[in-house]
Order: sequence, then structure tokens, then C-alpha cells
Amino acid sequence: KVTTGRNGADRIVIQTATYTAKYRDGQGILREKATGCRTKDGALSVERDLVARSEKVKAGILTPEEDRIGDHQVTLLSNHIDAYIDHQNTKGLNKARIDSTRSRLEGVADDCEWKRLADLNASKLERWLVDRQQEGAREEDGMSAGNRNEYRGAWVGFGNWCVKTGRLLNNPLADVPRADAKA
Repeated sequence: KVTTGRNGADRIVIQTATYTAKYRDGQGILREKATGCRTKDGALSVERDLVARSEKVKAGILTPEEDRIGDHQVTLLSNHIDAYIDHQNTKGLNKARIDSTRSRLEGVADDCEWKRLADLNASKLERWLVDRQQEGAREEDGMSAGNRNEYRGAWVGFGNWCVKTGRLLNNPLADVPRADAKA
């Protein structure tokens, strides 16, 4: 079915398998957002959550920036990593370096069982790095300090990019200490 939109342009009306929520965000802008719910009750619950978030922005409990960051929290970490790798490709970085960064990010995320940005945790990364150092029968059999710093650098760089692109308010991994490569 064809209808006329608010701006006078033709629009096609379709029926979807899931409900869409229509609400005003914290800045008073009318939004339509797919709920992903097939039932009306489920969609109303999602809509209530969206309205509650917008009310928190209006009340000054959340900033508009914090509200936008909330949208990224439901996205899988692997999708954020893919976007970061695309960013590195766009910058024209060396392919081997990009592949190495992807491998490091995905490996640590799997080992630490990080699924979303909210799972990122400095103490878990630090523990993972220490465990890699001590993997061998003797300490010198484990991962070198330089290699541990490269893993740390991949994650700190990813966290900084997440802050720069409005996915995180701050980098939770920024304070992970560097290993002493001279020792």
C-alpha cells in the first residue's frame, strides 16, 4: 500500500513480523524503534524502557551522551570489533598489523568470555596477561613482556576508539599497566 508521508513524499506501508515503538526521546525528538518483539505485551515492555530512559535524560539523571551510549551496550562485542577493524582498514594501516589486532582482540574476548562492551574489565585483562606470562613450566617459557604489551595495546586502542566513536564514556582498560620489557 502506498501512502503520502509528512514531507509529501510517497511511502510504502508494510506489515512487519515485530512491533515498532514510537516515543519521544530525552531531547523531545519523535523516534520509531524496532522492538524485536512479536507480542504486543513484549513490545509495550520495551517501549516502557525506552520512555523511562528518555525521562531520565529529561530529569538530568542521564546525559544525552550517556543515553546514546546505552544503545551500543546491546550490540555484540564482535560487531564492535568488526567496526574497529573497518576503521583501521580505512586508515590504511598495514594488513598484517590489522590481522594481528583482530586476532588479539578476538582471542582475549573469547578467553575472558566478553560478549558486550559492558563486559570489558581491566582486572580480567590484567589476569589474562599474567596467566600468559606464566604458561610455561618456567617463567621464561611464557609470553614475553613485549608481546603482552602488544595485546594490551590492541585493547587500549580499541577502548580509546570506542570512546572516540561514542560507544563508551571512558576506556575501562586504559589503566592496565604495561609490562616491563627491559626486565
